[in-house]
Amino acid sequence: NPHPAGQVEHNLPELNGQKLRGIQHKYRETILFFPQQGQTCHAYCSFCFRWPQFVGINEWKIAMKEKELLVAYLEQHPEVTDVIFTGGDPMIMKSRILGDYIDALLEADLPHLRNIRIGSKSLSYWPYKFIDEPDSDGVLAVFERAVKAGKHIAFMGHFSHPREMDTPAVAQAI
Repeated sequence: NPHPAGQVEHNLPELNGQKLRGIQHKYRETILFFPQQGQTCHAYCSFCFRWPQFVGINEWKIAMKEKELLVAYLEQHPEVTDVIFTGGDPMIMKSRILGDYIDALLEADLPHLRNIRIGSKSLSYWPYKFIDEPDSDGVLAVFERAVKAGKHIAFMGHFSHPREMDTPAVAQAI
């Protein structure tokens, strides 16, 4: 069962009668956003419950690219204080694409939005994304813009084992 307990349909919000298939509103103050360009991952962990995102069956995927719909939904839901970027792994996206999504949140009138959270395995599988890749400065600039706009960035690093944190590159990226 790719989505047990009806998790997709039960948590699938609507905006003006349109189902938003890239958002889950599971918790009162938190939505999960699945950017279409972030629907792959650095690893395929045997315990991962997001496997339907990776098997190539589009009707099983939770994803959207329309940042305007994300913003419009948030404008209508002032109880939402947190947006979690998830997937897949949103950090596989180039900083320009990630920045487009986050900038849309920063430019909108969303005073109730306090926290932008990013769930990612990239610290253990691709720490160089934050250190010395051509896109590293762009990624850090996206985070910096959010902080300067008064939003809290929470980076939720997904680690499967403590040894994944032992490399000098991971320590430097953190």
